Amino acid sequence: MLRCIIVDDEPLPVELLKTYAERIPGLRVEGTFNDPFKAQEYLIKNPTDLIFLDIEMPGLSGTDLLKSLPVKPMAIFTSAYPEFALEGFELNAVDFLLKPFDFERFKKAVDKAIEYQAFVSGPKSRELDTYIFVKSEYKAVKINLSDILYIEGMDSYVKIYAGGKPILTLMPMKTMLEMLPQKEFIRVHRSFIVPVAKVQSIRNKQITIGEKQIPVGGTYEDVIEKLLRSGGPGIIE
Repeated sequence: MLRCIIVDDEPLPVELLKTYAERIPGLRVEGTFNDPFKAQEYLIKNPTDLIFLDIEMPGLSGTDLLKSLPVKPMAIFTSAYPEFALEGFELNAVDFLLKPFDFERFKKAVDKAIEYQAFVSGPKSRELDTYIFVKSEYKAVKINLSDILYIEGMDSYVKIYAGGKPILTLMPMKTMLEMLPQKEFIRVHRSFIVPVAKVQSIRNKQITIGEKQIPVGGTYEDVIEKLLRSGGPGIIE
């Protein structure tokens, strides 16, 4: 059961969202708010799994409301302005609903939230050791660890190269590294994580993976020394 609240300064969207939510088993509306400050007060005091949150509201925008929370629930942003979608993406929202939207579009967004909640709260199994999930473009994207060539840090984002189009997700490098098996992935630079098995050679503080040359940072040279002493994978010079 997902506990949710609805926040919109206009009464009609609140009623529509509530009507839609009541049609979905496993989704329970625990509060509706036209005043974002009252919603903020409620969220600080009450555990909530999901917020349906309008972005453009007087006094306190939906994005600022979410940023202010010490514990951030999942959020599905709503707005009549498509240009606000980027703000939602930067806050790692589950989805962005462009007004007006119908029940099917609403249900699709809720399904994403239910699937993500099931993943993060479910029991860990052996299969989970072979892949990770990251949020990207309002989706929980599954990435097989064996497909990862390297990971590049870019300010508050990481870009995961795993064949095909790189996957961009809002996450610090430290958090990314914690999600990966420590024996299989190493950080070799403040901006790069590499899978040990994909390293083809190391020479002159440069790691070769396919056609990519990845620099070794000065503070990470001891990690490379340990890799060299262990024999490492592939051809290491």
